[in-house]
Amino acid sequence: MKLHQVEAEKTENNTGPIEVKEEQGQLVVTTGSSSVVIDKKTGNINQLTSGGKNLFSTPLRMSFFRAETDSDKGVLILAFDLKPKNTKWRKMSLDEMVKAKSFIISKGTDNVTVECAYKLAGTLHRSYTIHGNGRIVVKNAITPKKEMPKLGMQVELPKAFRSFTWFGMGPHDTYWGRSKSGKVDIHTKDAADDLDLYVKPQEHGIKMDVRWLTLTDSAGNGIRVEARDCLLNTSIWPHTLKDLDVAKHIHELPERDTVTLNIDYLQKGLGDVMIKTPKKYRLLPSTKYEYSFVIEPIEKK
Repeated sequence: MKLHQVEAEKTENNTGPIEVKEEQGQLVVTTGSSSVVIDKKTGNINQLTSGGKNLFSTPLRMSFFRAETDSDKGVLILAFDLKPKNTKWRKMSLDEMVKAKSFIISKGTDNVTVECAYKLAGTLHRSYTIHGNGRIVVKNAITPKKEMPKLGMQVELPKAFRSFTWFGMGPHDTYWGRSKSGKVDIHTKDAADDLDLYVKPQEHGIKMDVRWLTLTDSAGNGIRVEARDCLLNTSIWPHTLKDLDVAKHIHELPERDTVTLNIDYLQKGLGDVMIKTPKKYRLLPSTKYEYSFVIEPIEKK
C-alpha cells in the first residue's frame, strides 16, 4: 500500500520547563500543567495528566489483535461455533503484560526521550519524545516474525470523554481495500452512536486516512492525536477489546464507564468468509512497519 504523506513534521514549540524524576519504577515527566507517567517495566504510558486530572483509565499500550470479524473466523468456525485460535498476538493484546528488554532515558535541553525495545513475535522499538509544551511524539517500528492482524496502540479513557471528532474518511466505517465510499472531511460522533450492531460482536468503527482526532468531554477538555509520517486508522468504542472478543451476542456487550480509543497504523483488510484476504491487504512477516503520531492534552482555560 502506498502511504499517504502528511505535512512535514512541524517544529515543536518547546516552551516551558521540564521536570523529570523517577519513583516507584516509573518515570514522571512534568511540563506546565500536564504530566506523563511511563512504566519502566512495560514502557507503557500509565498516566497522562492535565489540570490535575488523569485522562487515561488504562495504560496506552501496543495492540496487535482485532476482535475477529466473520471473515477472519471463516466458514468452519462460524458454522460450528468453534473458538478462534489463541495466537501470540491475541495474548499480548488481551492478557499478557509485555515487558521491555531495555528502557533508555535521554534528557535534552527542552525535551525528554524514552526508548524501549522488545522481543516478542518479532522486534519492536518504541519511543516517546516529550516536549516542553506537553506534546508527546510517539514512534513505533516493528519487524514481525508472523503475520499481524493489526498494528496500533490502544487506551481507555473515562466515559465523559465521548465526543469524537476526526479529520479523515467517514462518516461510516472504512477498511483497507474497502474505503472508496468514505468522504474525507471533519466528522463528529458520540462514542455510543458509533456502534455497529453486528449479530455477532466483532471489530468495527474503523476510520481510515485520519489526519487528526480529538476526544473530549462536554467542557471541551480531553486529548488530541495528530498523524505524522503517515495517516492513521482510528476508532472509538463504548466497550473494550476483551468485551468484543468474548461476547457472542450483542446483548452480552456490557456498558462500561470507559471508552476505548484505537490509534492504529493499519489492520488487515476484510476479505471474505470463503476467500482469504488478498496479500496486498495484509501485514506480512519479515517486513518492517513504522508509524508515529503526536498526542497531547486539551485543557480549556
